[in-house]
Amino acid sequence: MNTLEPIRSLPSHEISWKWVVGAIVFVIVLILGTILFTRSWKTHQVLEATQQSEVQALLKECEGVENQETCQTRAIGSYAQKLGAVEICKVLEGDAFDECVWSVARDRENVDFCKEIIDVQTQQICADALYLSQALASGKEKDCQNILDAEKQEGCLRVLAGPLTSENCFERTGDSSYCAQVLLMEQAIMAKDPDICQQITDTNLIASCEDVVGIGDRDGDGLDELQEMRFGTSDVNADSDSDGLSDGEEVNTYFTDPLNPDTDGDGYLDGAEVRAGYSPLIVAGK
Repeated sequence: MNTLEPIRSLPSHEISWKWVVGAIVFVIVLILGTILFTRSWKTHQVLEATQQSEVQALLKECEGVENQETCQTRAIGSYAQKLGAVEICKVLEGDAFDECVWSVARDRENVDFCKEIIDVQTQQICADALYLSQALASGKEKDCQNILDAEKQEGCLRVLAGPLTSENCFERTGDSSYCAQVLLMEQAIMAKDPDICQQITDTNLIASCEDVVGIGDRDGDGLDELQEMRFGTSDVNADSDSDGLSDGEEVNTYFTDPLNPDTDGDGYLDGAEVRAGYSPLIVAGK
C-alpha cells in the first residue's frame, strides 16, 4: 500500500484568478511607467530645446563684436555655470571648451566634471584644484592624498598642519639643521633685527626673514634703520644721548633732541624732567 498521499492540486478556478490579478497589476505598472517615461522624455526634450535656443541666442549676440571668440567663451561659460551643465560647453572647441568645463566644475565643486576636459594636463590641474579646496574645507589631511601633483599635495598637508615653528619643526621635518635656522628666523622677527637673518643659510628662509623683518629696529627703540640714519642716532643703542629717554620716545612722544641729553639747557636730563613731571622743552620759571 502506498503511504504517500497524492499532492492536492489547486482548483482550476483559483489558478485562473491569481493569474488574472497578476496580469492586471503588471499592465497597470507598465502603463504608469510608460506615462512617466513619456512625460520625462518630453520634459527633457523641451528643456534641451530651450537650452539650445538660449545657446544660439548667446552665440548670435557675440557676432560682430571685436573679439567674438572671447565673447562666446564667456557667455557660454556663464550659462553653463548657471545650469551646472558641462554639455552646453560642447558648442565651444579646444581651449575654450576646456575653460568652460573647468569653470562649471569649479562653480559646482564637482571633480567628475574635470574628466570631460580634453587636455590631460589641464584635466589634472582642474581635479587637483578641487581636491585641494575640499581638503581645506574638511580640514582632514587624508583628503590631501587625492591630489596627484606631489608638490601641491605637500603644500596641502603643510597648510593643514599649520605654520612651521621651531617647536614643531623637528617633528615635521626631522632635520635639526633646518630647524636651527627656523629658530634664527623667529629670533630675528622677535628682535626686528635683519642682521640675524644673515645668519640663515637656507635661501628661502632668509628671503622670508628679510621680507618680514624689513629694515628692522635693532635696538627696539621704535625707530627703524632709516629713521635712525635721518636723525643721526644709533640703531644699536636705544638711548643715543643717555638721557633716560629712548630715541623713539624723544622723536615721537616728547619731541626732544635725541642727540642732546638736556634739550632745554636747564641743567636737568630730559629723562629726569619727564619722570619728575616737568617739560624737557621748557626751562622752569620761564
